[in-house]
Amino acid sequence: MSLALGQSLFLSALSINCAQPKGPITLWQAPDQAIVLQDEGTFGDLEAHDGIFSLNWTPSEAGVYLLQFSDTDVVNVTVFQGLKN
Repeated sequence: MSLALGQSLFLSALSINCAQPKGPITLWQAPDQAIVLQDEGTFGDLEAHDGIFSLNWTPSEAGVYLLQFSDTDVVNVTVFQGLKN
């Protein structure tokens, strides 16, 4: 998956344990930033405490991000510098 720097990407994952939300979910982490899905009804999460953890992510830097949703479910996102007119 690819997107231009400045574009947003909606990320979401279901995480429950015994009918209770289980999170937050950290998909990617570096020393100075992280991509964390929350279930608080903010930042793209549609409804608080429903077990669906979400984020409207807008990358701050170009690069390749390996978003790890589980041990076997990894999404490769390439963020590139947009073309200037």
